[in-house]
Amino acid sequence: MASSKGSGRKPPSRDRPHTHIVEPISLLTTSTNIVRLCPTFMGFVNQARNVDTSIHALAAEIYSLSQVLGSMNESLSDQSISEVLLTRKLTTTDKH
Repeated sequence: MASSKGSGRKPPSRDRPHTHIVEPISLLTTSTNIVRLCPTFMGFVNQARNVDTSIHALAAEIYSLSQVLGSMNESLSDQSISEVLLTRKLTTTDKH
């Protein structure tokens, strides 16, 4: 004869009516936690968007700077312009 005492499992009990309430409470707790996490998640998403916007702005500024530096390089590569700049620098330095 098989006994339920030795198997480690409890036999179904009709004297525990509260067990059917556990599932709705568990679902309520889980959904409440999800609702609490939504603003946190949305904050993270918005910060990621802000970072993306900032990176695009930084890339545009770096591109503009590279254009300016390229123009300066072209100007300084011109022998006549570089001679004038060097002459002015020497003249200004000598006055001080």
